[in-house]
Amino acid sequence: MDAPFATESAETRDQNEYDYLRRYQFEQPIQEPLYKEHEAHSETHSETQITEYEVLVQQLENSQGLMHCKADGNVEVLRQLNGKIKISGPKDVVFKTKSSIVLYLRKLEKAEEVSQYVEWGFSINRGKVKPFDKILNYELETKYKDNVQSTAFDHYGTLMFVDYTSMHIWYDGDDAYKYKISRIIKDSVSFNVGFPSSWTHMELGVQCTEEKVDSGDEIFNFIQKKFWKADRNIKILQILRVQNRHLFSQFNVKQKELQQKNGTDSELLLWHGTSKDCIDKIINNGFNRSYCGRNGTAYGKGVYFAVKLRLSLKYTSTSSGIGHMFLATVEVGESCEGYRNMPVLPPRRECASHITYDSACDDPYDPYMFVLFNDIQAYPSYHIAFRYHNW
Repeated sequence: MDAPFATESAETRDQNEYDYLRRYQFEQPIQEPLYKEHEAHSETHSETQITEYEVLVQQLENSQGLMHCKADGNVEVLRQLNGKIKISGPKDVVFKTKSSIVLYLRKLEKAEEVSQYVEWGFSINRGKVKPFDKILNYELETKYKDNVQSTAFDHYGTLMFVDYTSMHIWYDGDDAYKYKISRIIKDSVSFNVGFPSSWTHMELGVQCTEEKVDSGDEIFNFIQKKFWKADRNIKILQILRVQNRHLFSQFNVKQKELQQKNGTDSELLLWHGTSKDCIDKIINNGFNRSYCGRNGTAYGKGVYFAVKLRLSLKYTSTSSGIGHMFLATVEVGESCEGYRNMPVLPPRRECASHITYDSACDDPYDPYMFVLFNDIQAYPSYHIAFRYHNW
């Protein structure tokens, strides 16, 4: 290994490396009290609460992440036993702190999902791997799926560098200490998943393929009829079946969770129009809000799916002459009426505050549009490429 550990035994060296990493944010202790009694309110003093993430906040092992969200040292943050977060201080920093905490909690929510399916870690002793914390696990997986060779990002205030080619990680200013990292897919989830019998050419070890749907298949005729009904000037170029083991495993787990929660199956086939630059991202990574939620906020800040194909056609980009549409399998669960810029789903009526709705829509009694806030609640089953006859 590196020179500082050259004279030590392998076991001692590995332990020293582990202790060194722990000092860099993985289990960094909080350096100041999370909350202090504040003075009486003044004209420049403000106080607010975050109430949408009670269960997640209650499950936090420590408040390190919340402390890093503080706009400056004058703002005070209290994590209450009921899961609410109270923020007080000068008006100009309270809003910034609240926004930062909400973004952090959303990332933590996503990190929890990702940790169920993939585990990043670093080698500590004779081939043993120590898992990273869930936030770092999420950061590494997100960058990895962007297919970059190397990258840098901030992790709790420390600049971190990753080389995905050599699979090493190190911190700014400490490039002499590079640590070997690994990525492990938790296949135990896939073992319990019955992949669709229609999937073809899925060899062992292959995670994702797109296969052309035969014109004699029932789904081919179904899609053809829907397009014909929506716009007779459209010509379908090809229909591809998306076969992604990892995404389907995630969706399968979430679907079972919602079915058990609600006592019913609410699976629907819905349409999602998109642009060319998002195709590969959706096929490989699913319907992520960072690139799938750009076209609308009328019923919430999520990913939109339409009941009617005609509605989704409005959101397809045709600048290149070819449009792209997904027919997605969606578990909508219990749905509520959304509203413009709705950030998260509200608690369900007559239920505990931590039990929220599963999706939003334009009209709960006759929905034409559904909005999802959980990326793994939909699976991109079919990818359709098309063009208009007059192109």
